[in-house]
Amino acid sequence: MRDGDETILRLFVAARAAGDGQAVARLWAELLTLNFDRVEQLVYLESHDRLSRQVQEDALQLALLRLAMIPRRRRGFEGTTKGEWVEFSKRVVRAACIDTQRREVRHSERRAGLHTTDEEGQERLTKEAYEAILKEEDERDDDRELRRELGALSDEFFDWALPQMSESHRKMIECDRQGMSTEKIIAKLGKKTRDAVYKLRERAMKALMKLREEYKA
Repeated sequence: MRDGDETILRLFVAARAAGDGQAVARLWAELLTLNFDRVEQLVYLESHDRLSRQVQEDALQLALLRLAMIPRRRRGFEGTTKGEWVEFSKRVVRAACIDTQRREVRHSERRAGLHTTDEEGQERLTKEAYEAILKEEDERDDDRELRRELGALSDEFFDWALPQMSESHRKMIECDRQGMSTEKIIAKLGKKTRDAVYKLRERAMKALMKLREEYKA
């Protein structure tokens, strides 16, 4: 850090002690802007012998994003000196590089599993990968149709219908109304597979449509 950085750091520490959230966020952003080159160098030093240049860029973006979010976190930067700031940044950068490397390994393994080589040496999608892509496209179409159906129903109807549904069906419908992805629904509802979500959705929609008929009557 240069002299100007140290001044901003002192102001940041004072604002943090005073509980001035707006000043904390503004001063932290200034620190990051002035130390962009330092963070970039930390990423390079941490990953130069392990990550490609493109993956290093991904790690840098992740590190900067995590650093930018620090003022919003319960346990943020608690130091007061430039040395502590640098060490804190090193920890964030190290974690970002590790997470980026792990993600790249997973993607590489997934890409390798999706392709095969034919007799002419050309790379082709495996049968399983092709079928998975088709299934994913069908699921997207189903999701779009579902959202159209839910969007056509009034808030008044949902206010009347949802309290009459079972807890699992109600939660499923609420997730779909919020436009949540299948992966988020799996986590929120504690399901183990996508198929489990689809089966629950099918039952919940049947119950909802039955209530719609009663509502019309």
